[in-house]
Amino acid sequence: MATVGKLKPVRDGQGQFLIGSIRTLEINLQIKLYPITEPASEKSPAYRIYAIRQDGTEAEVGAAWKKTMTNPNKFGEEFLSLTIDDPSLPQSLNVAAFKEQDGETWLITFRRRQAK
Repeated sequence: MATVGKLKPVRDGQGQFLIGSIRTLEINLQIKLYPITEPASEKSPAYRIYAIRQDGTEAEVGAAWKKTMTNPNKFGEEFLSLTIDDPSLPQSLNVAAFKEQDGETWLITFRRRQAK
């Protein structure tokens, strides 16, 4: 897995959200993840993802779901599954964010899906 970004929690007058970036050879996104306070169901996203434009305005580009690890080494550990899509991208970007040992910062990782 390649680390392609980071998220960190921020609290301001709008409440608490996550802010960070995703950087690859072709993508340089500044993003904010706003929590969805009342998800419609357990399968609904936990966050809405917004890209921050150069002029400071925001555009909704995706969603993030809370997931739980099933791997025996990290069983029960929570992570975020992010899907980002925009007409400017050739295809949607699917990444995962895992908490660092400090318990606050999230590392965003990318792993290409393997054919089954």
